[in-house]
Amino acid sequence: MPRFIVLTAILAALCAVGVAVSAGALTIQEGLVPYQVLPCGVDGTAAIAFKGTADGAGRVEARIAGMQKIVMGWTPVGEASGGQWSGTLPGIPAGGPYRVEVRVVDAAGGTLETASVHEVLAGDLWVLAGQSNMQGVGNRFDVEEPHPQVHVFSMSHEWRRAEEPLHILGESPDPVHCKAQTDEEREKAISGWRDGPKGAGLGISFAKEMARRTGRPVGLIASAHGGTSMAQWDPALRDQGGESLYGSMYKQVQAAGGVVRGVLWYQGESDANADAQAVFKEKFKALVAAMRRDFNAPEMPFYYVQIGRFVVENRPADDWNKVQADQLAAESEMDRIGMVASIDLALDDLSTLARRD
Repeated sequence: MPRFIVLTAILAALCAVGVAVSAGALTIQEGLVPYQVLPCGVDGTAAIAFKGTADGAGRVEARIAGMQKIVMGWTPVGEASGGQWSGTLPGIPAGGPYRVEVRVVDAAGGTLETASVHEVLAGDLWVLAGQSNMQGVGNRFDVEEPHPQVHVFSMSHEWRRAEEPLHILGESPDPVHCKAQTDEEREKAISGWRDGPKGAGLGISFAKEMARRTGRPVGLIASAHGGTSMAQWDPALRDQGGESLYGSMYKQVQAAGGVVRGVLWYQGESDANADAQAVFKEKFKALVAAMRRDFNAPEMPFYYVQIGRFVVENRPADDWNKVQADQLAAESEMDRIGMVASIDLALDDLSTLARRD
């Protein structure tokens, strides 16, 4: 097979999987990667602040291409000199998938170097946080299929197409999620969850419905962790970074673009005991206020699920029911929050435990 045909086939394959492709020495090193969801502002547009390296010197331009047409033509974004370049491209309309193309042109308008990143979306970022039911512990059969308008910022802090399982704790660089001491331990934790029977959650179905209703792509930020309490999600621990759940989530949000459309929260089972329940509602309301403050979004929507039924035989449900009541009361005591009841949903782990008892 002729060499140019082989090279063309390789480039086509790289483009198909969203890998950044460059001609010459131009690279995009920061600010844009394949499968990224650029957060849109109140005007419905997104911006890219990116930078990289370049062999030549000249004007740096960028354009946005859709599946069938050019969405934004070549626009000056910066200058390349001394082997470096940086720039900002504003006004990107919500939508995608896009191909973002960058080039360096000389004084005569000739193209010196090019680079591109594929499978980029512009839309809304939603945080997935809480414990096991948000992490995803459903059986992985008949799960939601991936959707071209839904991507995920994974626990490894990498953008990719959203597919189950969204949360893989072993991928996280933060010790609060993964305490593996060796590469072998980490890989075992990753493969055990990635290839196991559990891992289905509510994130993808929510995102697909939001994309259908709003016409805007969705980026999910996967930051939930099963078996965790309100005390472990304490916003006061933010500055501990990856040593705390709240700090790890905050890092993820900033790395994903920092502009959050809203939060999905599912937690409460771990606080269904006398001591924790007594302060549950107070901590819950403080968490919502902290997220809105830290994400600089005072009117950010916050949606949460009321914990489901408690049916373990010979075990009192008083504290469990009190947490449910706290969650119901909070909905009427705060603005721009909404609760979803789950009392009519099927049980899995607790019903299994009840049968064992």
